Amino acid sequence: MNYNFYASQDDKLALLQYLFNETDLHLYDSYSAYGEEVSEYSCLEEITSKFDLDSGSQSAVMFQLWSPLFSGAIHCERINLDPDYCQGHTFRYRTSGRGLIQLYLGGRNSQGLHYSHLGHYSEKGAAAWESVSPSLGRTSLWNWQVINSTSRKLKYLLHNKWAVEKRGSIGILPGAAALEQQGVLLKL
Repeated sequence: MNYNFYASQDDKLALLQYLFNETDLHLYDSYSAYGEEVSEYSCLEEITSKFDLDSGSQSAVMFQLWSPLFSGAIHCERINLDPDYCQGHTFRYRTSGRGLIQLYLGGRNSQGLHYSHLGHYSEKGAAAWESVSPSLGRTSLWNWQVINSTSRKLKYLLHNKWAVEKRGSIGILPGAAALEQQGVLLKL
């Protein structure tokens, strides 16, 4: 499942607040900062104190979503870095798991507002990667019915309940629509 949508800072705050208050989803960094471990977030304030949810380019802030009901395990992999290209840092971490749901929040810059993204592998797609990354375990260990149900509910919320406009399959949330009315370009 892949779904793109436009969201202003206020829209993103509302979505994150919904995830914390109305779901059992746990939010993790997709990638840690250089030289740090992956963080798990338990409240909106932890995110707003660390990230600028307004500025940036496409995928300005990236999270992995996991529920205990998904059954599969989360893996935090250390990635070795070349310090010559990473401000002297030698490592960072990546959050991985076959059935994790990705939430990428697009930022706003001089070019306009970049879209945000919600998505995950299908069971078949995840299984195709088993031989490439065997350390992530078997696809069959994940509860794909729950993963698909969770992502459909989130997409329904964003696209059918919150979006005030639609451009094809892309929903435009209220704050993003207001930014566009003020002259901000919605970037594809």
